[in-house]
Order: sequence, then structure tokens, then C-alpha cells
Amino acid sequence: MKIRVTAHIMLLVACATALLWATPARSSGEISLVATPAFAGNYVPGTWLPIALSITNGGVPISVRISVDLPGVGSPSYVQDRQLAGGEVQRIIFYVPMEQVVRELRVAVSDGGSVLAEQTLQVRPRSDERMLGIVAGVDPQLLLPRREDLVSLPLTAVQIAPPDLPDREAGLGSLGILLINGITPGSLSPGQINALLAWVSAGGHLVLGGGPAARDALSWLPADMATAAVGEELQIDAAPLADLAGAAGPGPLPAIGLTPLPGGVSTGQPTRPAWVTKSLGNGLVTQLAFDPGLPNLRSWAAAPIFWDKFLQPARMIESPLGLQTNADSLQEQILSGALSALPTIAQPPVDWLFLVLIIYTVLIGPVLALGLRRIDRQAWSWLMVPTVAIGFGALLFTLAVNLRAESRVITQISIVEYLGSGQARARTFVGMLAPQDQTLAASLPAGALVRPVRGASGIYGNVEGVGGPITQEGTSLPIHLRAWRLQGLLANATLPLSGIEAEIGLGQDGAMVRVRNTSTQRLYDVVAVYGDQVLQLGDVRPTEEASELWPPNIKVDGQSNSISSLVFSDVSTPGQAAERRVQVRRAMIDAVVTRGLSDVDPGPLVMAWMNQSPLDVAVEVGGAARQSQTLLIIRPHVRGSGTVGLPNGWLRVDPVASRRSICAADAGFGVSAGPTPVTIMLRLPTDLTPLRANALSLNLDSTKKWPSAGVTTELYNWEQGVWVRQSFDGPGELKVADPAPYLSQGRLQLRLSGQIEQARCLMISAKLQGTMP
Repeated sequence: MKIRVTAHIMLLVACATALLWATPARSSGEISLVATPAFAGNYVPGTWLPIALSITNGGVPISVRISVDLPGVGSPSYVQDRQLAGGEVQRIIFYVPMEQVVRELRVAVSDGGSVLAEQTLQVRPRSDERMLGIVAGVDPQLLLPRREDLVSLPLTAVQIAPPDLPDREAGLGSLGILLINGITPGSLSPGQINALLAWVSAGGHLVLGGGPAARDALSWLPADMATAAVGEELQIDAAPLADLAGAAGPGPLPAIGLTPLPGGVSTGQPTRPAWVTKSLGNGLVTQLAFDPGLPNLRSWAAAPIFWDKFLQPARMIESPLGLQTNADSLQEQILSGALSALPTIAQPPVDWLFLVLIIYTVLIGPVLALGLRRIDRQAWSWLMVPTVAIGFGALLFTLAVNLRAESRVITQISIVEYLGSGQARARTFVGMLAPQDQTLAASLPAGALVRPVRGASGIYGNVEGVGGPITQEGTSLPIHLRAWRLQGLLANATLPLSGIEAEIGLGQDGAMVRVRNTSTQRLYDVVAVYGDQVLQLGDVRPTEEASELWPPNIKVDGQSNSISSLVFSDVSTPGQAAERRVQVRRAMIDAVVTRGLSDVDPGPLVMAWMNQSPLDVAVEVGGAARQSQTLLIIRPHVRGSGTVGLPNGWLRVDPVASRRSICAADAGFGVSAGPTPVTIMLRLPTDLTPLRANALSLNLDSTKKWPSAGVTTELYNWEQGVWVRQSFDGPGELKVADPAPYLSQGRLQLRLSGQIEQARCLMISAKLQGTMP
């Protein structure tokens, strides 16, 4: 007996050994992983952090799952599925949404439940800081301020080799400022350049180094990002640097000549500016005339103060995770809340059910009784009554199933921002509600980055993020839902978009808005907006063009508090809530035009509604109530030559640049009249910086009585650098004689002093005619 047991054991061992030899081993030794976070592991919470992965397979072909986990309760895992050939080395850029303040990440490569390789990465959150990326052929060795010398917004500088610059706009989100200096032509790929364009448009500040090498180094720059034409080598006065630092300058600097292009605003001598800055979307591009790595700048004692003042983000926005440099967080708060305005579920029609019940009542009562009596078969009632009841019960059950209300509700909101050059930046929010725990399948364009939305409160309830694991950059996405919890996800990508153009042409008669549509989609309810002015253009079908003359005077309803209120004024009923579709659309427009505490004026916008987003997240589920809204945003170029007339209100007060708080009035909005003196900056749209004023009149009014005496009114003469007193006793129209010196590079400065505080709230508008080169 013992011999038989021993024989059986030996046989089992032999079989197990044979199986082990037949199945190639997949030990962790065959898979190796090297993970390197971008920016030396520094990141701004609430942005995406690129991680460079190098995975080596020293064994047989294998299917693996790559996962990145953030420590903490409730943080989902982000995954990608990959095929690794034998002997292959795969290099992958994995984008991780840093939605929590963490100091380490876990990266793992697994096969089923077996971990083949893993690595823990040390990362560092940079909340409420300025992240400065430096891409340079030679390190400029900027003399930056020390942390201990600053009371807020310390600078964190990271060196980035040109090949390591992310080629996705999301990967640049941690950077508030990016300095590119002295790189050779061809150093950046088309993908990296498109990412820069999208990043600047979203709120980034791109600084381009100057000096003799800049002429060749800037050959890659797209036309929309070019701020100045580059000229010959020369020397410039360092006075602008000294003025910014509030100290003696470093002396004359070798530089290149810069001639501002339309939209560019120069600093320094008009013929030899030290730098030229241009607004692009919500961001800025600054072209330096000098090389930031000059030796006399590195030895300049006041250099840390200068760089502190100069290297400022285009905007700083307060978010739940700290300060950020774009308005995405503000938009997400608004749009996540709008997901709660789910489409109303259509109730099943009850007419059919009542009709069946009436027929059943008539049939089971008099019809059946009279029929059986007529044929003298009353005894059959014991069989006929249950038969009819069962038949009608089956019919009612069938009708109830076929006419039942949808059990799941899905809403999709997409903001598509056209960047030019055939590219668009799209962000899609999807909200889902289901009656039980389940997993839905969604399809989306390849390369999209997905994460849960941040929790938000909406009009109709709360929204929370979907659960994990969440697949990245695939075309198929499983979505895990919990019963009766409204959950949302956010997808973003930069995608091709062509066939839609918008521009504003200026002439003597005013501004003509034109929208051309050669795409395959119809554009609905197209509007052009600027400030608090709205121009309706209607629908634009494929292959068609719509155009409208901007009215010279647009009356603004003082009760309208936002652009969305003006756009939908014809469908709003006072005292009643708008229908949910309109509420969602209004929230989308509010999200687009929000600026936060920023002096970057996005200029005129063209908005249109589309049937389908280029970043469509198609949730594959039957029997669901659906709602989808897509808003297209275009920043049209403003073009003109010769004598042009501008619509009223295009020379607009910039309250942030004026350092004035906004106040409400019956005629719209104004700026505070205190404290004095009141210095107010008015600006033209970016493309109109070359305009030379021929006729200018300002209209000044106030909520309280304008002081009858003791108020001095001045305009700043940019050519002479002095304030010039104007003859004006207010309120009313101030006609400016010889206005050209007072309007420079699209800017006009007004100063009121004395007893003007008594006016409380100032409303200022301007009428302007001029000449474009």
C-alpha cells in the first residue's frame, strides 16, 4: 500500500515538473521597468504629470497591464494594456492626473494578478508656486530669487531637454511659464509645437529668448505665436529691466531688433524694445530682444528682483487644489455642476393601459356574460374568465415592459476650442446615473486622456467622479458606476478640426463678422460676442457662409448679468426656471467666458453649437435617456486696412489692469471710483494694436451725482510720457482733440483725481475711428 502511495506521489511530481517545463516562466526577472517622472517629479496639484516608462521584455511575447496608483482612499488606478514582444523595449509616456496632493506614485507591470515589475516614484507637489520650465541649448543660468526672499509664489525652475518636452497640452499643465532659448531648428516635433499652441491658449506664458541666435532658433514658431519680426543685431537700453527691478540696470545689452506684429505690445524704446508681448487666447507669448543668459545679467545684483517681476504667469486661478495658471478648474466647477441637469425621463404613456383595462372590464363583464348566455354555455365561464384574465394580464405585462421609462440617464457636455492650424482643444464631461451597480462600455477617439470629474454641487444634486480602474489613451473605456449615484468623467484631447473659419473685417462702415462652414456639420445658433455685446448670426449649414454687420450701438439691458443671459434672453421667462437644455447651455457659455483674476482679454469670440463633438464619448447602452451639447469656440482674427470705424464699446475698460473693483449699475457694469486718483486702462482687441486713432470720444457717467467741481481729468500721452489735462466738467462726452498720442498699441489711460470718489461707480465707453496699416 505504501509503495502505491509513493508511486502516486512521484507521478504527480513528475506531471507538475513537466507542466512547469512546458509553460515558459514569466518571472519578474524577465520584465524590467524604469520610470522617470517629468519635471524631476515636481508637479502642480490638479494637473497631469507625464511619466516616461521604459519596459524591457527579456522573455517570450506577453500581454501586460501597466498601472499607476496614487496612495490614498478613493483614488482610482490608471491603466494601459500593452503587448510586449520577446526581446522588445517599449518606451511609453504615461499621463497621470495628480488629483491628490501626494509624494509618491506606484508604477506596476502585471500579468493577471501577478506583478512582474514595479517601481515607486518620489514626486513633489508645488501648490501655490510658479513652475518655470527651461528648454535651452545651453543653460542660461538665470539668477532667480531665493524662496526665503519671497513672501508668495516662489519659483521652481526645471531644466527640460527638447526631446523631453511633452507633446500633449495636458503634460504642460504644471508649467506656469516656459522659457525656450537658443534651441536649434528642428529641435521640436510638430506634436510638441501643437501642444505649445494649446497650452498658451489655455493660459500658459511662453517666453522666447533673443540675441543673435534667435533668428534661426525661432524658425519653428507658428504664425499665431509670432509676436515680433526679428531684425539686425544691435544694442538696447536696459532701462525697462531697471524700471521693473526698481534698481540700477545692468548696462546696455547686445540684442536683436524687434518690430511688433499685429497684437504685439512692446516695452522699451519704440525702435529698440527690450521685449514684445502678445495675448494668445487666455495666455501670453513674450519675445525677448536679448539672450536671458548674458553674463552681465548673471552678475547683475538686481537680477533676482527683475526675474521675479518678469517671469509671471499669464493668469493665476484659485482652485480646490491651489493656484493654477489656466481657467480649466473654474470651467470644471461650472460644468460638473451642470451635469446634474440631466434630461427629464419621458414617462410611459398610460392611455394604452387604460384602454386595455376598459376593454378587459367590458369583455369580462357584460360581453362574456351575454355571449355565453346567448349560446347557452354559462357553465363555460369557469374556463373563459381565467383565460381572458391571463390573456389580458400577459398583454398588460408586455405593454408595461415595452413602454417602461428609461432606467439609465446619460448627459454629455463638450467644449471645443479652435486653436487654428487645423487643431482644436476639446474637453468632454459625461454624467451617468444607473439604478444598480454596473459597468458600461464607452468608445472614444484614440489618445484621449480620461479621469473622474471633481465632486461638485449642481442645481439638481451632487456629482461625484466615476470609479476605477480607468483605461488611458485607448478607444474602449469601461466605466464603473454605483447604484443611484450621479457620477461623471472628464476626457480631454487635442484633435484635428478643419472647415470652420471666422473673422471680423473692419471698414469705414464698421465691423463685418463672417463665419464660413465647409465642414460636414451644421452650426446652430451662431453668435459673436465681445464684452457685454452679442450679435446673432443664426444657423450656418455646410458649404455656407453667414455674415452680419456689427451694430454701431448695442443697447445693454442692465438686468442682464452675463453673456449667457444676453444670448438666451429671448427664451428666458422672468420668474421661471429655464428648461434644462437651456440651463446646460447657459452654464457652458459662462464656463467659456470666465476669466478669473486675469488681465488677459480673450477678445471677440464666435460661439456655435454642433451636433457632435470631435471628442465624443459614446456610452454603449440601450434604454437610456440621453442629452448631448457641444459648444464650439473660435477666436476670430480682426483684420482691416485704411480708415476703419469701430463699434461702440470695443475700446473697453480693463478692471484688472486698472486695479479697480467691478461695480453694478442700471446701465450695466462699471468700476469703482475710489480710492483716488483713479487710473483706468482701456484696451482694444489684440489684433488692433497697430491702429492709429483719428477721432476719439469718451462717454463718462456714474451711479451717484458727478461732482460739479474739484475733479481733474487727464489722459496719458504715450509719445511724450506725460499726463495731459483735459477740459471736461462731466458727466457726458469727452471729445479728445488729436487723439493719436493717447492711444498706443491698443491702450488708452485715463486718470481722474480730486472729489471723483463721490461718483461711487464709473461707467466709461468710447467711440473710436482710426487708420490701420
